[in-house]
Order: sequence, then structure tokens, then C-alpha cells
Amino acid sequence: MSTVVPLVFWGNEPPSHHVTCCAISPSGQEVATGCRSGFICIWSLSFREFTRVSTDQLSGQIIPPINNYQAHAKLLLVGASEQISALCYSQDGTMLYSASSNGEIIRWDAKDGACTHQIILEGEHIRMKYMGPPQTNHLLLVFGKYSRAYLLDARTLDLAIILTSEEQPNWINAMLPLPLSLHQKETHVLAITAEPLIKIWDVPRLDLQSPRESYCKEEDKSRHTDYINVQHLTYWPKLIAQRLLVVGTSYFKVLGVRVKSQLPELCHVDCMDHMFSLSGGDFVDNEHIVVWSRLSTAHMYSFLPTSTEDKFEVTYLRCLQADTSVSIPMYSSWDLLHRDGKVLLVQANVSGSLLMWELDLDLVADKEQSDPPKTCPHYTTSLKDVWELLDKQSGLTSYFKEVLLSHSSVSPSHIPDDVMVLESSWVERDPGFTNNFNISSILYLPELAKVMCGLTNGYVIIFPLVKTLDQIVFRSCSGDSVTDDVVVLKAHRGRVTALLYPRQYSEQFNSKYIMTGGADGVVRVWDIENRLHLHCFTEHVGEVLRLKVCPKMTNTRLNCGVCSIGQDYSVAILSLSEFREVLLCGNHSAPVTHVRWKPAEDLMLIRCDDGRVYIWQMDTGVLDRVIVGHLAEEIITTSNSGGLSSGQRRDSLGVKIPKVGKNSLINTKNIASIKMYRSHQHDAIIPTLLIHMEPLIDQLTSSEHIPSSDKQVSKVSANDLELSSSPTRPSPYDRRQETAFFTRFLISCLHSWGMDSKLDNICQEFLKIRLPAQFGMSPQYGLLSKYSCISLYLPGWGIEPSLLKLQDTPISSFPLCYKWCLSPGLTTQHLLALTSLSYCCMNLYSRKQLRSSNDESFQRKLTACSQLNTLTISSQMATS
Repeated sequence: MSTVVPLVFWGNEPPSHHVTCCAISPSGQEVATGCRSGFICIWSLSFREFTRVSTDQLSGQIIPPINNYQAHAKLLLVGASEQISALCYSQDGTMLYSASSNGEIIRWDAKDGACTHQIILEGEHIRMKYMGPPQTNHLLLVFGKYSRAYLLDARTLDLAIILTSEEQPNWINAMLPLPLSLHQKETHVLAITAEPLIKIWDVPRLDLQSPRESYCKEEDKSRHTDYINVQHLTYWPKLIAQRLLVVGTSYFKVLGVRVKSQLPELCHVDCMDHMFSLSGGDFVDNEHIVVWSRLSTAHMYSFLPTSTEDKFEVTYLRCLQADTSVSIPMYSSWDLLHRDGKVLLVQANVSGSLLMWELDLDLVADKEQSDPPKTCPHYTTSLKDVWELLDKQSGLTSYFKEVLLSHSSVSPSHIPDDVMVLESSWVERDPGFTNNFNISSILYLPELAKVMCGLTNGYVIIFPLVKTLDQIVFRSCSGDSVTDDVVVLKAHRGRVTALLYPRQYSEQFNSKYIMTGGADGVVRVWDIENRLHLHCFTEHVGEVLRLKVCPKMTNTRLNCGVCSIGQDYSVAILSLSEFREVLLCGNHSAPVTHVRWKPAEDLMLIRCDDGRVYIWQMDTGVLDRVIVGHLAEEIITTSNSGGLSSGQRRDSLGVKIPKVGKNSLINTKNIASIKMYRSHQHDAIIPTLLIHMEPLIDQLTSSEHIPSSDKQVSKVSANDLELSSSPTRPSPYDRRQETAFFTRFLISCLHSWGMDSKLDNICQEFLKIRLPAQFGMSPQYGLLSKYSCISLYLPGWGIEPSLLKLQDTPISSFPLCYKWCLSPGLTTQHLLALTSLSYCCMNLYSRKQLRSSNDESFQRKLTACSQLNTLTISSQMATS
């Protein structure tokens, strides 16, 4: 269980979700959609009593059922490094498997989104199939744009068998396991290649409990076929005469499945008259088939037996189209859902929308109509619909608008006109600068206890973390102005793309310096203490993508250097000691992805997106050589370290297996850190506050946090551990007050508000723990797991939609499932964190042996609060 508690601050706009694939759980209760950025969204499906689809007798238009089914966005899984190319659920629906375009395969817990295993297989995967009992053991079939296929242990992702081809190896277009008989000891795996050839492997039952080496297996049968451009294979086992659906780009076939791998053709339908090429299909029932294309259309057919043996008559019934008003079709992914005796066709398109059709199985083709009628979706939803229900007057973005409108600091006269500390007159010069902006970059400065945020309108806001959290979460009405201790900089024209505090990485830099990079290609250096603009670097033509601190070199001229990476494929080394450019490396063939150094040799290694590695001599600025291929990968991974820098190992077959080391997000000595996630380059970032329990408890129990006199103890109990309505503003360097704030803040966010009214009164009246005042855009919860993967709960999940727009609605008015019934993993993490903090505070007082009656009373109340809280949550978990 992770010792980090994530809190997510969603912006006023949802993340973009350009869907590339989707999967439906076997129970039909969840839909998973993967997108181009590597994010996975899990939707929960709720069903009501169905009403039958009817048809208007006058107009002939189809009247869809009303509110029979709804989809609610539940989780956003973040961890895949590339575009999601395939998704698959386990047989029982408890696990979700994702494949990325770079070969990465991740096993997720479908309940709470925790990452359990990860592996990297070479090649671009396009499809995954789960093979479970009783035909075989728990195996995961993976294939894609390569001539082999992988069989993995579905529980550990260990490689079991590699299915290879001896005769004319080629890309596998479609693949499917065929469980012909429960009594057979082998399972047939059928594949159709791009040649085209039909290949069959006989996969034996494997004993996955005992350790065994993976091996390669060649095909058992191979023959030529006329099935060209096959896109999809589907198996229908619910008949004595089992059937197989083969979908090509312009046709589909229904085949019979018999012994000895015979596949007689039952029907063949050419779909050349359809507007778009087909990409998949499935059996609706014994008499209906639905096929779909990548571009927003699906087609429903009926097939009935004829008098001729083994032949079927196919009839075109209906066209299912998302939106007839859209002139440009959208890329879509489809799947079929069987639940409660009904069949739903689910589409997830590139716009991030989820659409559903209820398929009417009683349809009869109208022979008088030349074109079958078109049916619009019966239900549509998207992440934008979720955000429209939220109250956007609270949250981090609204706080920034308030800061920009009320800030009135004076600009020094020597700062250029286009770069200045914000004046009140700027509101009149640029009245639209506070509208339609989002957070484009964020950086936490633990040494100063401040956060630096770059906005899409070119401004940079530096604010204290503790006070801002207090105002956003609790909506505190202290006497201080909202702009106290807040610095606003007009830094760039266009969005701010990069932020850096060099002192955070090396002590050779001045602690006053901060750096900003923008879409205008400019890198600026600021004095954060005196609010001065120091220097401007204009080395890049495109926008500045990243800023990175250079290591200490043997050449003193290169010390105090910062590396800036531009969109124009250039890399510049900027000196903060002399405020000049030291080195500019250009003429790269592709976007720069990695920059590494070899300090002992004064070499800089630049890896581009096309796999080439450029080696530059930093003392002379000369390009030494360019390396490609596997040698380039080895050089870039072994630089700055003795082995593979990504923490990977290779097995005997060359499969990359990520090392299960300590999570990089957990290995920190700071109480809090901020991680940003972004779905698209031009999207607003998703700032996530990570509160680390181990450093927090260490700070609470350290000797420097506990005063040495009773007078000081009394002072700490009043200011550090009690929440008052007007808390004192802590100094950025006061670690004691920062530790006390995060202790109170975390207890308030994790307390089980609404479960026990007596316990809530104790927390509010005696312990002075405040209630979070707003739900709409207040922090949501997350769960950190292995390999730095994180699952983020989306706003509004588990809440009645009618309550989302209510302002100043306390958490106690929401149902219990809001927090404590979201998932067992999240509940366990919050319970452990809350119990640890409560007992840590009790031990803090007991060690000092407080004599004061007030302190003894506070200790008894805190003890009672911890015991009641634990018992209440435990009883609630037992009953649920």
C-alpha cells in the first residue's frame, strides 16, 4: 500500500480524451476507453428498467427509450507512456489490461485503478484476447504489427509462449482462440495474416503455478486463403453449430467451425456500397450480426437459414450513425454489450463522447425502401457533460482569476514594457486576460513552501501553498487579502510552457533565481525575492518545451548552466553566472526526447524521436558523431548511470521487464510535492498534490518539532494543532507550522464526515477541524501504485447530479459512497493515513506528559476522536 495520499485539483475544463480503443467488462457494468495520450477512462454503466424502442406510425421515425441506461465517468488511469492501442478485461472483470503503441503492457485493478504489473514487449500491439478457464489457464493473447504472437500469464504478465511462423511469416491481421471442446487438452489459436494465410497453433494447457521457462512454438497448420484485408475475427459459441465471423475492409463472412479445423463458408456479403471500410463486427444473437467502421457508422444484418444446406440468407436491416449533421466523420471504436436480456452497441469516438444504441431484435426489413433507415444514438455522454454540472466558482482556476483581478503591486521602472510585475492598470489595458485561461505548467518550491504556476495567457503566479489550500478547500475568510504573498508576473506572449527553480537541483545556483519559458521561444530569468527581471534568452525559434539543470562539469565555464529544449529541435546551454549562451546545438532530424551528459568527458548526448543519438563536445561545441540503431539505445540508457537508466532488465528472450523498485514519486523527503499530468499538449494540466505520510510523521515526531518547555508546548497546541477560523499565516521557511497545517488539512480531508454526527461535532467544536466547504471543484482523491502509475477519481463520481451545482454544500450532505465506498484500496489507504496521524498526535502529547487540564482535555478528545473514527469506519466497511 502506497504511503502517498494524492489530491487532484481539476480545472474548469475537462482533459481531452481522443479515444483510440474501448472494451466492455464481462458483467456489462463498466466501459474502458483508451486515448492517444495514454490515459484510460473507466465509465460505470447504470441500467434502469427497459422500455421497448417504438416507431412513430406517421413519420416512421424511431422513438428511442428514455433514460434507460446512463454512463458515469469514474476513473482516469495515468501511467502508460504512449497511445493506448488495445484494451481487454479479464474473465471475471476484476482486471483490465492495456497495450501501448511502444510495446508497453500494464495490468490494472479494475476496481480502484491500481497498477499491479507492467512489461514491455517489442512491437506495436493492436489487439489483446483473454483466454480463461475452462478451456485453458489464465492466459493473455497479444498480437500486432509483427509476425509473431505472445501468450502471457494473465496474473503476472510473465511470458509463457511465443507463437512463431515457419511458413511465410507476415503481420497478423486478426487472431482468435477457438475453444472447440471442453474435453480437449489443447486450445486452437486461429490467425489470418496479411499474406493472406490461415495459421493454427495448438496451445497445450500450462501449469502456471510452477516456475517454467518460456519457449517458442511454430504453427501446426498453415494454408492459403482468399480472405484479404481481414480486420476482425469473432467467435459465437452459443449454438451447437459454432460460427465464426470474418470482417474485411469491404466484406464479411460467416464460417462454420468444425473438427479438424474445417471452416465451411455459410454466407458472404460484399459491403462496397457502404460509405466507409469496415473495421470489426460481432454476433448480436443467433440470427443477427452488426458490423462497424472506424468512421462513425455501423450496420445491422439478419441472417437466416435457407433450404440449401449450410447456406444462409442475409438481409440489411438498419444503419446506425452517430450524427448525420457532421460533415467530417470521426474515428471511432466499437463494442457490443449483452446485459439483462438486451443488447447495446457502444461507440467511443475521437471527440471523447460515449454513444449507445439499443438494438431491436424484432426488426423486419422493409422491401419497399431502397435504403434502410438510419438510427441515431439513444444515449450520449462525454467528460464535457460532467464538467457542465459542476460549480466552477471554486477551485484553483477561479482563485487565479481572483488574484489577477485584485492584484495591485507596483512595477519597477527599469523592467521592459512587455515584461513586468502586474500592475492594476494592466486590467484596463488587457480586459480579456482573466478569461478563458488554464494552467499550462506548475512547479512546487519546497524550500520556499510556494507554488509557481504558468498560465496559458502568459502570466506566472507564485503563491504560498499553505494559504492557498486553506482558501480553496475551506474557503477561509481571513482578514488578509487574497493577494498577500502572491507574485504575478507578465512573463511571455502566449502560454507559459516551462518553469524551473535551479536551486532545487544544485547548490551552485543562486537561491533567488527562477526561470520561465514560453511559447514565444523566450527564456527569462527572474529574481523572486526582489521581484526583478534579470535577463532574457532568445535562442529558440519555436516554443520552449523543457528547462533542465546541467550537471557539474570538469570545465568551469560550463558550470551554473541550464539546458533549454526548443520545439525547433534545438538544445541550448544557458549560463546563469554570466547570463549568456554557452552552447547552441541544432540541425537535429526530429524532436528532442532525451538529453544526457557524461561530465567526465564533457559530452552531451541528445536523443531524437527517430532514435538517433547526437553526441556533442561541450567544450568546443562540435558535433562529435551520430549513432543509430541498438547501440544508440544502449548509449543513451547507460549515460549518467551504470546500467539501464529506466530501471529495466531483459529476460532470455530479450523482453524488457520494468524493475519493481521504489516509486519515484514516493522517494522524497518533502512533506508535499506536486505532480502535473496533461492529456494533450495544448490542454490544461491536472495538478495533483501528493502528501507523503512518512516525511510528515517524521516531522511530527522529530525533536525539533517538539518544544522543550511547557509554555512552548501550550503555544504549539494552540497554534499548530488546533484549527481556528482565522489561522495565522505561516512563514515559508517555518517547517513546524507547515507540518502542523498538513496534519490538520489531511485529517479534515480524510475524516468520515456524515457517518457519525456526534463524531463530527467533536471534530468541529473541540478539535477545531474544519469541514470542506465546497464540493464542485474541490480536491478529488487518487491512488498511487507501482511504476509511478496513478488513478484519479473524476469529479462528480458517486454524487447525485442535482447536488453538484449547489454552492457551499457541505460534504456531510452527500451520500456515504462519495468517499468511503469508492474502492477498498482507497478506503484502506485513507484509513491507515488517518489512524497514523491520530496516534502520532496522541504520542506527541503523551511523551511530554502535559500537566495542563486544557491539554489533558484536548488529549482525551483526540484519543476519543481517533477511536470513534476507527470504529465507525470499520463498522461501515463491515456492513458494506
